[in-house]
Amino acid sequence: MRKGWIVINTKTGSHSHFKSKYGCYLIKKFIAKGIIPDNPYLQESYRRLTEEKKKYKPRYININKGILK
Repeated sequence: MRKGWIVINTKTGSHSHFKSKYGCYLIKKFIAKGIIPDNPYLQESYRRLTEEKKKYKPRYININKGILK
């Protein structure tokens, strides 16, 4: 089991991994205040945690492979 911390957005289910508790504290603070961080890793975490839930396109169903008679 690896050591580390995970921050999860409970609305969208997206998450981000951190090596320290302080990183978790910072990203939560940045999101709450709407500040975009300078650090590239924190920028990516910020983007992941704040993006809206993905809307998937409808699945393709081949009607020729449907129920056999």
